[in-house]
Amino acid sequence: MNFKCDKSEYIDIYFEKGIPKKVNEEELSPVELIYTLDKVGSKHGIGGYRYIGK
Repeated sequence: MNFKCDKSEYIDIYFEKGIPKKVNEEELSPVELIYTLDKVGSKHGIGGYRYIGK
């Protein structure tokens, strides 16, 4: 597999009352937060596969 990033990357997720509010100290809407985490994760091969089968 060939991913876009070969180095580790750390992120901080801040929660308020159990709800994620910030990524790396940047306050984001729920949609922006998911998009940001998807963007970071996809560089490292996270979330790229779907398997439907027996």
